Amino acid sequence: MNAAWLSILTLLPGTTQETPQPTAPATVWVLPLETAAGIPSDLGATLADLLTIEIGRSTAHAVVTRTHLTEVLAERSLSAAQAASRHHRQELGHLLGADWILHGTIARHDDALTITTHLTEVRSTRIVASGVATGNLTSLPSSLSRLIASTLPATQLPPQTKPRTRTPEADLHFLRGLTHFDAGHYHRALADFLRSSSAPELKHLSTLWQANCYLATETYDQAFLTLLRLRQLASPQLSLDLSPKLQRCRQHLSPQELSTYELLSRTP
Repeated sequence: MNAAWLSILTLLPGTTQETPQPTAPATVWVLPLETAAGIPSDLGATLADLLTIEIGRSTAHAVVTRTHLTEVLAERSLSAAQAASRHHRQELGHLLGADWILHGTIARHDDALTITTHLTEVRSTRIVASGVATGNLTSLPSSLSRLIASTLPATQLPPQTKPRTRTPEADLHFLRGLTHFDAGHYHRALADFLRSSSAPELKHLSTLWQANCYLATETYDQAFLTLLRLRQLASPQLSLDLSPKLQRCRQHLSPQELSTYELLSRTP
């Protein structure tokens, strides 16, 4: 399999001239990617969070934060799953102040993964651009960058970029961890996620996948403690719903163990 990703831009006929060009930073709401059978749903959410981080680095675009989304969902008494549904996403896009909604799917073809993204204009509800990338997880950063460049229309703002707060080594460990996890090598994956968590931008996602490794090996005490600490990190940009995972751990731990780990999670 070719390790390089192939990125393809598809602009729908007649949409280039009609798409408005904002004079202020355009706001993008990135939805968790829908996953095909056999692909962990957390991978779709993780890729969406990585896209959110990368888009947020550009001064030409703003992103809808998790904090703002949570506030609007609470006002409307909606769940995160309902927010991502086609029935609610356009209405919520307006309420969130989003100009565009970035959504898509991730599927597996033989040994390769294919990410397909679509950009929907909130005002007109039309899909104005699409991007496709196919390859493996270890070459994901370049793929995400090309997907963003191809899918998001250019604005009239100068293309300035905020500095990264993570290193290529941290990226490598994180992506290698995803590759090991996908192959069922959970102990190897855990070692890489522990290393990648030293990078501030990847700390939340790395901690989530550490918990996933513990859950996959049925190490529920470590999974519960890791999830509790992750909940305390509370990043406004990342779309982490920890309730189902915490509930799974509670089913396998005694009340005394739960109390002990709750106390340990509050220890610096």
